[in-house]
Amino acid sequence: MATTETKISSEYSIPLFLALVTAGLAGNYFKYPIFLNIDFLFGSIFAMLALQFFRLGRGIIAAAVIAGYTYILWNHPYAIIILTAEVAFVGLLMNRRKMGMVLADALYWLVIGMPLVYLFYHICMNVPPSSTYITMTKQALNGIANALTARLVFTGIVLRSRSALISYREIIYNLLTAFVLFPALVVLAISSHGDFKETDRNIRLGLMQNSQRMNHYVVTWIKNRKLSVINLANIAVSKTPQQMQPYLELVRNSDANYPKMGLLDKTATITAYSPLVDELGKSTIGLSAADRPYLPILKKELKPMLSEVLIGRVGTPKPRVFMLAPVVIRGEFGGYIVGVLSLDQIREQLEKSLSYNAMFYTLLDRNGGVIMTNRTDQKVLSPFVRDKGEFKPVDTIISQWTPKLPNNIPMSERWKKSFYVAETAIGDLAEWKLILEQPVAPFQKALFDKYTARLLILFMILLGALIIAEMLSRRIIYSIETLSRITLDIPAKLAKADVPIIWPETAIEESNQLVGNFMETTNSLAAQYSAVQLINESLEQQIFDRTNELKIILENAPIGIARIIDRKIVWVNRKVTELLLYSAEELLHQSTRMVCTSEESFEQFGLEAYQVMAQGLIYNSILELARKDGERILVRCTSKSIDPSGMSMGVLLILEDVTEDKKQEEELLQAKKTAESANRAKSEFLANMSHEIRTPMNGVIGMAQLLAMTDLTEEQRSYVEILTSSGKNLISIVNDILDLSKIG
Repeated sequence: MATTETKISSEYSIPLFLALVTAGLAGNYFKYPIFLNIDFLFGSIFAMLALQFFRLGRGIIAAAVIAGYTYILWNHPYAIIILTAEVAFVGLLMNRRKMGMVLADALYWLVIGMPLVYLFYHICMNVPPSSTYITMTKQALNGIANALTARLVFTGIVLRSRSALISYREIIYNLLTAFVLFPALVVLAISSHGDFKETDRNIRLGLMQNSQRMNHYVVTWIKNRKLSVINLANIAVSKTPQQMQPYLELVRNSDANYPKMGLLDKTATITAYSPLVDELGKSTIGLSAADRPYLPILKKELKPMLSEVLIGRVGTPKPRVFMLAPVVIRGEFGGYIVGVLSLDQIREQLEKSLSYNAMFYTLLDRNGGVIMTNRTDQKVLSPFVRDKGEFKPVDTIISQWTPKLPNNIPMSERWKKSFYVAETAIGDLAEWKLILEQPVAPFQKALFDKYTARLLILFMILLGALIIAEMLSRRIIYSIETLSRITLDIPAKLAKADVPIIWPETAIEESNQLVGNFMETTNSLAAQYSAVQLINESLEQQIFDRTNELKIILENAPIGIARIIDRKIVWVNRKVTELLLYSAEELLHQSTRMVCTSEESFEQFGLEAYQVMAQGLIYNSILELARKDGERILVRCTSKSIDPSGMSMGVLLILEDVTEDKKQEEELLQAKKTAESANRAKSEFLANMSHEIRTPMNGVIGMAQLLAMTDLTEEQRSYVEILTSSGKNLISIVNDILDLSKIG
């Protein structure tokens, strides 16, 4: 499938490019989230459009700028590399391999894109395989869907504006792929939203139920323990410490949750205790607890209460919590009953109830000290401290805590490491707090595994759809492509009457009708071609006859005619052989140098003739040629270029013997010169004679005129006038003779 490019006017080039980049950034901003960090982005649609409108260079620039927004979304630069490489790879395949955009993009994700995602996410960012696989598959599907969308949009623009041509097979291919991919993506997106909400609801519901159940259990357990110490406190009002000892023994022995019980006076000194001797063999009577932090509250409130977690002073020092009940005598604090609590029963119940979904529990005292927990990062007696993170209320009871992680960690990993948290107060005075935390990790893994499988299946379906679309598109337009090949240069095929045209057969109505139309047209053309061929044959015969007649005329022309190519003789008529006394065989394929009188005349004639004929003009010249017998003749040469192509031009020469004409011209010229010489001698003679006659005659006339001025007789004067008149007449006659001699 050949790539299609359309030219954009320079006036709109920059605004369109900026509009595509802006739309691409908006496409990444207005993403479609499936669940945390599993978002469908639409920016690459506009990068692919830029590739198609502006070719590879600006397409890559647009992709880099548009993909730059992913750094803000995901806090790492790797997506910029992956998405920019996608446009570069697709552009190269489209330009050099003439491959369709969708197929080129699918190849990119199979060969380069998905391995790059694995490298960057799993190797560089240490993202677990489950998250890597779903990201890898999602990005591949997202990229192919965007490439398909961009190609369909571009196709629509091309078809509407008719600014370029696009393959009909590619249109069918893209539409078939779109009919498979887009509905599947819509169904996947809808179901994924539902599954994510269901997962979120199940986490919160399970946490809420466990929190309520565990809170009820702990509260009930504490209530039962509280009754015992309250009863003992009431008895202690009227009993001595010695009398209280059996009661303490009775309660301790009847309730395993009380490993130790004691009575302390108002100074917080032990006066009765069970057992009387601790595990170290020391007496428990007389020990003081006056510095315990719960005493001020107990004295003030005068109500049963739970203590903070403290290091016990009876026996082995261990973290202990106590159930306390004041002994109130006449409204005043008179001491208190203390029961050392064993929380093993609560711990077992919590472990049993919460282990199946990996839930964490922590029991805190009023000061935030850890009483017990199954978290490995917390220690009993130490303050409960979380890593840096953010609490976000989900509802009135549940909150979500998300840890603060490095910027290049994907949001999906933050969600995975987050907890849904439920906190409830324990005790009448809210002395304790029970915290239940549900890690998202197991739910995320299950969700990711589920959607990795779904996305992978969809990806495989897409690849299958691409293959099927390729096969179907080829099959659908096979008849049209075959018809296109058959009708290519149809006149040449019609000329081969002995080779029949095999028309394609198809079950597609429109294609079959098109084939039928071409068959009818071809049959009509064949009939017309036969008629035209008969006419051509007649014309060719006439041309052949006229050509032979012309050859005879040229061969027997009274002037010499020769054809020269590359300054070599390729044809001469009979008159040329008569002029030069060479046979035609002797002249053919010989250089014209053989008939030139010298190398200089050969070169000069060639240069002058080339300069004139190269301009399309006719060259005329008188040349002296050497005949075979050595005699030199003069010919009038008229030459015209047949096909000007430098010094190797084809030339037609017309040669006419003008030797005798030149001789006659020279004889006439010589006679003219002789006559002119005789005329000059005659003129000189007459001029001399005129001088010899006019000089004395002028003297006679002058003398006669002088005599006429003297005193003469009539007879003398008459004689002088006759003499003067006769002299002038004689000079006039001489002048007329001279004028006539000049005319002659």
